[in-house]
Amino acid sequence: GTGALGAQVPERVGGEVGEAIRSFNRMSRHLKELDDDARALRERRHLSELGEVARGMAHSMRNPLNALGLSIEELAEKMPETSKQQENLESVRRQIRRMDQSIRSFLMLASEGAGQEEELDVTSLAQDVVLEVLQDSRGKVRMEVERTELTATLVAVGPELRAVVHALAVNAVEASPEGGRIKIRVSPGSQKKVRVEIED
Repeated sequence: GTGALGAQVPERVGGEVGEAIRSFNRMSRHLKELDDDARALRERRHLSELGEVARGMAHSMRNPLNALGLSIEELAEKMPETSKQQENLESVRRQIRRMDQSIRSFLMLASEGAGQEEELDVTSLAQDVVLEVLQDSRGKVRMEVERTELTATLVAVGPELRAVVHALAVNAVEASPEGGRIKIRVSPGSQKKVRVEIED
């Protein structure tokens, strides 16, 4: 009656009382299952509604971002290739690409069935992220992924894991001085876990 569904009474007696207790236990388990199903349904509906709102916001953000990118290209065409302004414009381009990549990842996660888990090679994922981040950093730092003979695999949602590693790698670049060195270590842990360390 207070909502502790699934509670069970010890079946210590027989006869009609014992049968009543067994009936109560069956009813209690069934009510708990129904309540769990109802909660899961409400959560799925809530997530679906949030996904719709998120997709609308992401699409709305991409429109002005694309317009900004076109404006940057028009400015770049009017400036000498060797000017300091060209370097600044290239920095803006990199930031726009980063934002666009984040929005695309977000849309992928918000789309139907995109949050499915899969077995991932975390070392390969980290190497892909390093190549992308190095391209955007334009030689400011050195980055490397320390290899290990052991395979570091993880069952996870690919876009989510990639977004996390990418964010940490970018933070490491921004925190490092010119010519700094960043190391990423990936190693298998216990209980099907993987340890990722990013050292700047």
